[in-house]
Amino acid sequence: MRHLRYARVSLALIIAGLSLSPGSSAATHAAAGQTVTMYAYEWTPSTGAPTAAHPLVYHALQILADKFKAQTGITIKFIAPLCVSVVQACLNQTHTYLETQVAANTAPDVMVVHNGTMEGATTYWMNLNPYLMQPDPYDTAVKNWCLNFANSAVLPPSTPTGTTTLTCQSGDHNGKQQPYDVYVAGSYPGLLIGEMANTNLLKQAGVRPAIPTDWSAWLKQLAALKAKGINAMSGETSHAGAQASSWPFWSALWGPYMGHALKEVDPAVVFGSMKPADNPTTRQIATAYANGTINTNDPLMRAAFLQVKQYMSYWVTGWQTSDVETLWTQGKLAERQFYIADLFSEYANPARKFTMTVGFPPYPTKKTDPRVMTPYGTIPTGSAARLARFGLCEGCGFGLISSAVRRDNNTAAAVKWLQYITAPAQDQYIVNEHPDYIPTTVGAIMAPLYASLNNTPIPDWRNLGNTYFGGLTSDATSNLEKELAIWVTGHETDTQFFANMEKQLTADGQGWLAANKS
Repeated sequence: MRHLRYARVSLALIIAGLSLSPGSSAATHAAAGQTVTMYAYEWTPSTGAPTAAHPLVYHALQILADKFKAQTGITIKFIAPLCVSVVQACLNQTHTYLETQVAANTAPDVMVVHNGTMEGATTYWMNLNPYLMQPDPYDTAVKNWCLNFANSAVLPPSTPTGTTTLTCQSGDHNGKQQPYDVYVAGSYPGLLIGEMANTNLLKQAGVRPAIPTDWSAWLKQLAALKAKGINAMSGETSHAGAQASSWPFWSALWGPYMGHALKEVDPAVVFGSMKPADNPTTRQIATAYANGTINTNDPLMRAAFLQVKQYMSYWVTGWQTSDVETLWTQGKLAERQFYIADLFSEYANPARKFTMTVGFPPYPTKKTDPRVMTPYGTIPTGSAARLARFGLCEGCGFGLISSAVRRDNNTAAAVKWLQYITAPAQDQYIVNEHPDYIPTTVGAIMAPLYASLNNTPIPDWRNLGNTYFGGLTSDATSNLEKELAIWVTGHETDTQFFANMEKQLTADGQGWLAANKS
């Protein structure tokens, strides 16, 4: 799900003093001649120009490492990653690598926190709170380093900001009172999926040249395109062959149709809350799958699937094997899906000769179906409101391995590097090289194209957790998408489809519970 990035911003470096001494917490002083090793996962610098075969070419951290060395004399050595995918197999491989390296005392000093859930129970991370409580050496106006992070300051009730009882969370999403990770980026609040449209073709079909915000209005738009003989919509390009896409469930349909399932899974749920304690746990959700609390006999669940079936009826003929990219670039396709990173690539596509408009996926309102509900509400519009609700992304945070910095006697140097790359100008540069992410540092500027999306309605579906069909495991998602393709292409009846999905749903819940007995 990572594609070619073109967005770049100019780098304005902040020159600051080199001292770092947060009380007795620092094992050493940051000193010239020291080396800090870093496992940066997908952020690892590489060389050459981006190509279709090698799209993940990033430069920011190496450029910053060179500037950092020029200022401090400290060398940053990057360790080649084993893999950079967000699929479970890569997360498992990275976790195993880290455990093995820690056991052998060969771990890097700085390590990506590749999966907060997997890493939350480990003990080899260093507590960064003493440093987070100290002034930011790169911005002397910031009294506590942690206040640089958009979601950092978690205060006990009635505690004045800046007092010694301040607890800094710095983006830690594991509920830990002693944070071990700082984040350079977050996910766009609500959705990473969007819609591109060829405004020329929309005008030819006599429809408004924009993406509607209501699901039923969008399907009417696609129907009008198809009636004019225009290729209305494509298959989702990140899936190969006959595999369909599950994005409508987690991004558009599941909340409005299945929001009621939250109360059935956990009566204590607080709709719209961003706190994990106010929402069902994965165990509760898996149990609901396994015991049938969530099941395909639910008429609203069936309605959600039927909406997807109608939507896919507007896909281009032969979508299983169609060359979507060529159709789009040649101006023969009215609309297509994108991941946020694709959007930036498309704006830089010299082969596209038509005007493009973009938007987030429409979602059902009462206009679509009077039965739908939106207990989770919508995320407020505007840049400030959206930034205030960004989601922490996996593989975007970094922490220190206690045994490694103790071995290398370079704790202060490693912390100084983290402080340097999370200063606003540097964080801005790093994240805008990864334009599907948003800077987490206060004062950093997000990629300009986000401004066009900040006033588009987005459902606040995140507290639905993994209740959406296929949400428990990557295998569950893949199985759903394969079954969906069989159904919508007419190879099984509605009755057969829902029966097969019910078996899969039960198996998903039972499988998760069996694999997570503790």
